[in-house]
Amino acid sequence: MKPTSAHSQTHYDHLRIRLADIKKATDDFSKDRHIGGGGFGEVYRGELINHSQGQTLAFKRLNRKHGQGTRELWNEIYMLSEYKHPNIVSLLGFYEDNIEGILVYEYASRSGLDLYLDKKELDWRQRLTICIGGASGLAYLHSGGADGTLQKIIHRDVKSSNILLDKEWNAKISDFGLSKFAPANKNISIIHTGAVGTLGYCDPLYLESGSLTKESDVYSFGVVLFEVLCGRLCIRSAQKHGENFIELVKTSYEQQTLINIVCHHLQHEIRPESMKVYTEIAYQCLNKNRKERPSMNSIVEELKKALDYQLSPNKAYDPETILSQRKINLPHMCNAALALDSSIVDIDQLNNLLKVLPTSEELDMLKGYTGDKKMVGERGQFILECMKIPRIEAKLQLLKLRISFTNQINEITGNLNIIKEATTEIRESIKLASIMKEYDQILQRNQRGHLAELWFNNIRKPKETDLFLLYKEGDEKNAAWFDFDKDLVNLDAASKIKIQDLRESKSTIVKEVKMAQQELDSSYSDGGVSPEFHEALKTFLYDAEQHPSLTNFFNSVDDDTKSLVKYFKGDPKDQSFTEVLGFMMVFIQLFKSQHDAVEKEKRDRQMEADRIRKEEEFAAEPVILKVFVLLTVAVLKTFDLFFKPL
Repeated sequence: MKPTSAHSQTHYDHLRIRLADIKKATDDFSKDRHIGGGGFGEVYRGELINHSQGQTLAFKRLNRKHGQGTRELWNEIYMLSEYKHPNIVSLLGFYEDNIEGILVYEYASRSGLDLYLDKKELDWRQRLTICIGGASGLAYLHSGGADGTLQKIIHRDVKSSNILLDKEWNAKISDFGLSKFAPANKNISIIHTGAVGTLGYCDPLYLESGSLTKESDVYSFGVVLFEVLCGRLCIRSAQKHGENFIELVKTSYEQQTLINIVCHHLQHEIRPESMKVYTEIAYQCLNKNRKERPSMNSIVEELKKALDYQLSPNKAYDPETILSQRKINLPHMCNAALALDSSIVDIDQLNNLLKVLPTSEELDMLKGYTGDKKMVGERGQFILECMKIPRIEAKLQLLKLRISFTNQINEITGNLNIIKEATTEIRESIKLASIMKEYDQILQRNQRGHLAELWFNNIRKPKETDLFLLYKEGDEKNAAWFDFDKDLVNLDAASKIKIQDLRESKSTIVKEVKMAQQELDSSYSDGGVSPEFHEALKTFLYDAEQHPSLTNFFNSVDDDTKSLVKYFKGDPKDQSFTEVLGFMMVFIQLFKSQHDAVEKEKRDRQMEADRIRKEEEFAAEPVILKVFVLLTVAVLKTFDLFFKPL
C-alpha cells in the first residue's frame, strides 16, 4: 500500500517515535554513537528501552542538504513496512518533521559487505552464503513478495555497501530511498526515469536511455558478485589501478584467466566446480543484452549450486576433476562408453560427466578443428574427444543403464518378494485368525459390528475396552496367540514399501531398454564406431530380454494384495493393501499395550492378595508370639543403632 497524501500517511503512525526518545538513545547524536554515513546522511547506534527491550538499533539521520528529502524518507517507510523478508533490513520506526527525517532500523552489527571484501574473516563458504541471502532478498522484491501479491520493486542502488551483515553474517538488503515500484499488472516492467545510483554498479543501458527494469538490479548484483570473488571494490579498484573493473573481470572470464584476479587468500580454497558455477552466473548478470541476464530467482539457484559443490567434494562438476578421481584420461573415458565397460567408471562419475557434455554451440565452434589441441585448453580437448563419438550422451546413458540394470531389477523383485511374503504370513497365521474370531464375537456382544466390518470400520479407532476384553478373554482361555506378531516377520518391511514407486521404477527400466534398442539400430550408420560397442549392446539387450519378466511378477503380487483385503472382508476398490498393513501395525501396537495393562492388573491383584494373606496370618498368631516378634525387631534395631560402624 503506497500512500499518496498526508492523510494516508497516518496509516504508519504506529511506527512514529518521539524525537526526544531518539536523542536520548543516541546521546543526542554524539560522535561516540556514530557508526557510518554518506551522502544520504549519518548513522548512529542506540537503545530505545521502551521500543526495543534494550536491543541496539540503527538510526539513519537523513541529510536534507544532500538531496535526501521527504520523498526518499517516505519511500523507505512505505517499502520496509510492507515488505518483510529475512534478507531485507527491518524498519522499526521513524521520526519526520520539516527539519528532521530519521529512520530506525534493526542493527546490523557488522555494517556493510564492502568492509570485508579483502578480509580473511570471510571464507568462500561464508561469501557464498551472504550472496545467496542478498540474491534472495532482491528476488523477493522483484517477485512482489512471497506470494506475488505485492507490487514488484526495483531497488535501483544495489551495491556491496547496501548489503548489511548482522552478528551471524546474515545478509540484509538496505537503503530503499531510490527504489521504484514497477508498474502493476505488466509482465515487462520498464520505468523511464532519470538515471540515479552509484557509479560502477549502474546498468549501462539505464545510464544511456534512462529506462529502468529489474535486470538493472541484476547487473548491479553481478558487479557485487565479482567484488566478492576478487576481494575489491569496483570503484576503488579503478581509482587505484587505473582500470575499468567490469571490463577487467569480463575479459579475464572470457580468456579463462579469472584466477589471476581472485582474492589471494581464496585462490587455493575455491573448488573448481564451485568457481565454474559462480563465475558463469556472475558473467551472465553483466550481459549487455538485458534479455540474456538471468532472473534473481535463477541467480539464487545457481549460487546454491555453487555452495553445494563447495561443501560436497564428491559432487564433481569439472570433467578433469571427474577423470582425476579414477586416474584415467579423456580418451579412456570415451573408450569406456564405446565398449560399455563398467569396470572403469561408476554411476556418480557418469552422472557428473553427463552434466558437462558440450553444448551445440561448443560443438559448432570446434567443428573441423585440426590445430594444436593444447591451444584450445582442457575444455576444448574434452569437446574434441566427445566429438569422436556420435550421440555420446545416449551412449553414456547406456553405460549407466548397464551398470545399474541388475541392481535395479534385484531391488524391485526383492521388494515384491517382501510384499508377497507378508501377505502369505498374514493369511496363514492361525493365531491371527483366532484373534479375529474372538474379536468379532466381542463386537457382536457389544452390538458394534460383525466380522464383515471388522477391520475397516472398527480397527481404525478400536475401543480400549474391546481390546482389553479381547486380551483378557485369551488370557482366561490360556490362548497361545499373544505373540502372534512374531509370525509376521515381513510385515514391518512391507508396510514401508510403496508399490506405485516400484511400478514407476519398472516403467523407467522398460523405457531405457527400448532406447537402448533404438541406439543399437541408429549406431549401424555411425561408420567408424567400434564394433565392440555393437557386440556389447547386443549382449546387454539379450540379457535384459531373457531376464524374468517383471510384469507377471507384478500381476502375481497384485492378486496377493487384493486377496489380503478380501481376507479381512474389505473391498479392494475401496481399501488398499497399504491401508491393511497400516491397520495391522496399529492393531499390533494397541494389542501389545493391552498386554501391558492386563499384566499390570494381574500383578496388582497378586500383590493385594499377598498383602491380605500376610495380614490374616499375622492376626491368627498367639498374642505372646506377636509380642516376642515385636520385641525382637526392636532389640535388633537398637543393637544396630549402637554398634553401627562409623
